[in-house]
Amino acid sequence: MACIKNTHIGIVGVGLMGSSIVASLLAARHRVKAIAPLAGELDMALLRVKEQLLLCEKGGLLTEPLPFYLSALTISEDYNILHDCSLVVECIIEDIEIKETVFKKIIAAVGKETVLASNTSAIPISVLQTFISYPERFIGIHWAEPAFATRFLEIICGEKTAPGTADRVFELACQWGKEP
Repeated sequence: MACIKNTHIGIVGVGLMGSSIVASLLAARHRVKAIAPLAGELDMALLRVKEQLLLCEKGGLLTEPLPFYLSALTISEDYNILHDCSLVVECIIEDIEIKETVFKKIIAAVGKETVLASNTSAIPISVLQTFISYPERFIGIHWAEPAFATRFLEIICGEKTAPGTADRVFELACQWGKEP
């Protein structure tokens, strides 16, 4: 089945974990818009994602040639490419000040219907919600590594996360082949 889902998902941070999440989403046939927020990361981001996709291919997770999946990927330093994403996941360093700065950039680029998420493993979602102007649409989505190969996915609600947001993310996670 050679089709890409119309759901655009943004990933901010394309290090080891971020590139693994990007590969997982591409394997699930989503369009992915990845932001390389660190200077010099843009050059390595595509290489990292390709390496992760090759691991997906080796594991029998891809049914199409590599260029098919890469055609659904956009990598940039410009947060404005996230404007049409229905979900944007931050997966950067566990530094609360840096996360706050990144979330301000994401919020400036996306609409109020966009679900925002963090892949944090150390900072409470309720704390990160304080940086968001619509905290009811903020949630934690924590992948296990490697994201494309593991079925486990943790969904974490904060104090202000709307039940509908959690339901929406749960549905997406099931589409990704995860067991949230």
